[in-house]
Amino acid sequence: MFRVVLLLSIALFGWSLFLPVYADKPDLPGYLALLGGWMVGLNDIPTAVSWLANVMYILAFVMILKRKNPKPRAAFVYGILAVLLGAAVLGAGKAFVGYSETVGKLSLGMAFYAWMGSFILLCVAAWLKMKQPAANAVSAANEELVDRA
Repeated sequence: MFRVVLLLSIALFGWSLFLPVYADKPDLPGYLALLGGWMVGLNDIPTAVSWLANVMYILAFVMILKRKNPKPRAAFVYGILAVLLGAAVLGAGKAFVGYSETVGKLSLGMAFYAWMGSFILLCVAAWLKMKQPAANAVSAANEELVDRA
Protein backbone atom coordinates (compact mmCIF):
# COMPACT_ATOMS: atom_id res chain seq x y z
CA MET A 1 0.00 0.00 0.00
CA PHE A 2 2.90 2.32 0.79
CA ARG A 3 4.29 2.02 -2.72
CA VAL A 4 0.91 2.63 -4.35
CA VAL A 5 0.38 5.84 -2.38
CA LEU A 6 3.94 6.97 -3.09
CA LEU A 7 3.49 6.34 -6.82
CA LEU A 8 0.19 8.23 -6.76
CA SER A 9 1.96 11.16 -5.11
CA ILE A 10 4.62 11.17 -7.83
CA ALA A 11 1.98 10.91 -10.56
CA LEU A 12 -0.08 13.74 -9.09
CA PHE A 13 2.98 15.96 -8.77
CA GLY A 14 3.95 15.21 -12.37
CA TRP A 15 0.41 15.86 -13.56
CA SER A 16 0.38 19.22 -11.76
CA LEU A 17 3.35 20.32 -13.86
CA PHE A 18 1.18 20.36 -16.99
CA LEU A 19 -1.97 21.90 -15.52
CA PRO A 20 -2.59 25.68 -15.42
CA VAL A 21 -1.35 27.40 -12.27
CA TYR A 22 -3.98 30.14 -12.41
CA ALA A 23 -7.53 29.74 -13.67
CA ASP A 24 -7.41 33.24 -15.19
CA LYS A 25 -4.10 32.56 -16.99
CA PRO A 26 -4.33 29.09 -18.58
CA ASP A 27 -1.14 29.74 -20.56
CA LEU A 28 1.03 29.36 -17.41
CA PRO A 29 1.63 25.63 -16.83
CA GLY A 30 2.96 24.25 -13.56
CA TYR A 31 6.42 23.40 -14.90
CA LEU A 32 7.07 27.09 -15.65
CA ALA A 33 6.02 27.98 -12.10
CA LEU A 34 8.35 25.28 -10.78
CA LEU A 35 11.28 26.50 -12.89
CA GLY A 36 10.75 30.21 -12.29
CA GLY A 37 9.17 30.25 -8.83
CA TRP A 38 12.47 30.49 -6.99
CA MET A 39 13.36 33.63 -8.98
CA VAL A 40 10.31 35.53 -7.75
CA GLY A 41 12.07 36.51 -4.54
CA LEU A 42 10.89 39.74 -2.96
CA ASN A 43 8.66 40.74 -5.88
CA ASP A 44 5.99 38.27 -4.78
CA ILE A 45 6.61 37.01 -1.24
CA PRO A 46 3.67 34.55 -0.95
CA THR A 47 4.60 32.81 -4.18
CA ALA A 48 8.26 32.59 -3.18
CA VAL A 49 7.38 31.14 0.24
CA SER A 50 4.99 28.59 -1.23
CA TRP A 51 7.61 27.55 -3.81
CA LEU A 52 9.76 26.25 -0.93
CA ALA A 53 7.19 23.46 -0.56
CA ASN A 54 8.87 21.82 -3.57
CA VAL A 55 12.13 21.65 -1.65
CA MET A 56 10.37 20.04 1.32
CA TYR A 57 8.72 17.54 -1.04
CA ILE A 58 12.09 16.50 -2.46
CA LEU A 59 13.62 16.23 1.02
CA ALA A 60 10.72 14.03 2.12
CA PHE A 61 11.35 11.74 -0.85
CA VAL A 62 15.02 11.48 -0.01
CA MET A 63 14.19 10.58 3.59
CA ILE A 64 11.58 7.96 2.71
CA LEU A 65 13.51 6.30 -0.13
CA LYS A 66 16.89 5.92 1.54
CA ARG A 67 18.09 2.36 0.92
CA LYS A 68 19.81 1.44 4.16
CA ASN A 69 18.13 3.60 6.75
CA PRO A 70 14.86 5.21 5.63
CA LYS A 71 13.57 7.92 7.93
CA PRO A 72 9.77 7.96 7.55
CA ARG A 73 9.29 10.28 10.54
CA ALA A 74 11.51 12.91 8.94
CA ALA A 75 9.69 12.37 5.64
CA PHE A 76 6.38 12.90 7.42
CA VAL A 77 7.64 16.15 8.99
CA TYR A 78 8.95 17.41 5.64
CA GLY A 79 5.64 16.43 4.03
CA ILE A 80 3.68 18.42 6.62
CA LEU A 81 6.01 21.39 6.05
CA ALA A 82 5.37 21.06 2.30
CA VAL A 83 1.61 21.17 2.90
CA LEU A 84 1.91 24.20 5.20
CA LEU A 85 4.25 26.10 2.88
CA GLY A 86 2.11 25.29 -0.15
CA ALA A 87 -1.04 26.40 1.66
CA ALA A 88 0.62 29.68 2.64
CA VAL A 89 -0.37 31.11 -0.72
CA LEU A 90 -4.08 30.79 0.19
CA GLY A 91 -4.07 33.38 2.97
CA ALA A 92 -1.19 35.42 1.68
CA GLY A 93 -3.34 37.68 -0.49
CA LYS A 94 -4.79 39.26 2.62
CA ALA A 95 -1.59 39.30 4.65
CA PHE A 96 0.64 40.85 2.01
CA VAL A 97 -1.67 43.36 0.35
CA GLY A 98 0.46 45.66 -1.74
CA TYR A 99 3.38 43.26 -1.99
CA SER A 100 1.85 40.41 -3.94
CA GLU A 101 1.20 40.94 -7.62
CA THR A 102 -0.53 37.63 -8.24
CA VAL A 103 -2.22 36.41 -5.06
CA GLY A 104 -5.65 37.91 -4.60
CA LYS A 105 -5.88 39.05 -8.22
CA LEU A 106 -5.84 35.64 -9.92
CA SER A 107 -7.73 32.53 -8.90
CA LEU A 108 -5.71 29.37 -8.41
CA GLY A 109 -5.91 26.75 -11.13
CA MET A 110 -6.03 22.97 -11.12
CA ALA A 111 -2.24 22.70 -10.79
CA PHE A 112 -2.43 24.03 -7.24
CA TYR A 113 -4.90 21.38 -6.13
CA ALA A 114 -2.98 18.54 -7.78
CA TRP A 115 0.26 19.90 -6.30
CA MET A 116 -1.19 20.05 -2.78
CA GLY A 117 -2.72 16.61 -3.23
CA SER A 118 0.70 15.18 -4.01
CA PHE A 119 2.03 16.61 -0.74
CA ILE A 120 -0.84 15.11 1.22
CA LEU A 121 -0.34 11.71 -0.43
CA LEU A 122 3.35 11.87 0.44
CA CYS A 123 2.41 12.45 4.09
CA VAL A 124 0.10 9.43 3.94
CA ALA A 125 2.88 7.33 2.39
CA ALA A 126 5.31 8.39 5.14
CA TRP A 127 2.71 7.56 7.78
CA LEU A 128 2.18 4.12 6.21
CA LYS A 129 5.93 3.57 6.13
CA MET A 130 6.15 4.49 9.84
CA LYS A 131 3.48 1.92 10.65
CA GLN A 132 5.03 -0.75 8.42
CA PRO A 133 7.96 -1.78 10.68
CA ALA A 134 5.64 -2.07 13.67
CA ALA A 135 3.38 -4.41 11.71
CA ASN A 136 6.39 -6.50 10.64
CA ALA A 137 7.60 -6.74 14.24
CA VAL A 138 4.16 -7.89 15.40
CA SER A 139 3.95 -10.53 12.67
CA ALA A 140 7.46 -11.76 13.53
CA ALA A 141 6.49 -12.01 17.20
CA ASN A 142 3.33 -13.95 16.26
CA GLU A 143 5.38 -16.37 14.14
CA GLU A 144 7.73 -16.92 17.06
CA LEU A 145 4.78 -17.71 19.35
CA VAL A 146 3.40 -20.17 16.80
CA ASP A 147 6.80 -21.86 16.51
CA ARG A 148 6.99 -22.29 20.32
CA ALA A 149 3.58 -23.94 20.45
